[in-house]
Amino acid sequence: EGPAAIAVKPNEIFQSLAQQASKLPSQTHPRVLIVARKHLRKDKYVDFVGEYHLDLIQQFGGAPVILPRTKFTLDVLESYMPMDGFMIVEGEDLSETYNPYGATDSAVSSDGDGDDCAGDKPAHGLDKETEEEIKKKFESDTSVDPLKDRVEWALLAKCMQYGIPYLGICRGCQILNVINGGSLWFDVVTQVPNAVCHMDYDNYDGHRHTVHVLNNTPMSKWYEKDLLPVRSNSSSEGEKPDTHTHTD
Repeated sequence: EGPAAIAVKPNEIFQSLAQQASKLPSQTHPRVLIVARKHLRKDKYVDFVGEYHLDLIQQFGGAPVILPRTKFTLDVLESYMPMDGFMIVEGEDLSETYNPYGATDSAVSSDGDGDDCAGDKPAHGLDKETEEEIKKKFESDTSVDPLKDRVEWALLAKCMQYGIPYLGICRGCQILNVINGGSLWFDVVTQVPNAVCHMDYDNYDGHRHTVHVLNNTPMSKWYEKDLLPVRSNSSSEGEKPDTHTHTD
């Protein structure tokens, strides 16, 4: 025992696990991938996914598969396949490498691997002082996570290529808009005249605003209403929607 166990190499352990897994019954629930979000705890990053979203997947018969948002994930992305569905939920702003604010000199490639310096010059049209004021006010909502961006962008591109079902909530809607050629407002209240209030930190969970539902869309068939009250706790929203999405 002891010394022999220590001598086992990691790749031998993984091979053994793979052989055991091959003997298990075939999957009965669709695998829905969801990328973790980072959280700083005691000077170390911890990856997490809110249980509300995991419950949502399981409630409708899915099996959530959590991917770490680490630098090694992209190298082994195929190991997480098959992907029967993909879900992107709340998180940081999309970094400027992905041209979210409609700059003409986008540096992002089809696999989401762009020039890390592409976002040095702000493309949202706001002066630096205004930008800093907004970032200070919405500190947790205006940070960026390039690693998470790269993993989610690559998986969303795969969904679009192979027709894999996708659900985008909050950040997930913004990424879907941008990957299809749309763009975002950096701060709705500052940049859009007569904009409705999207965030209320004093009533964070209770605040709602209405959105118009377009006719002859899946949402109009689901809800059978012209107006819907929604939560939209983000300072950024869609500016130029692509042909697949609509933000009002």
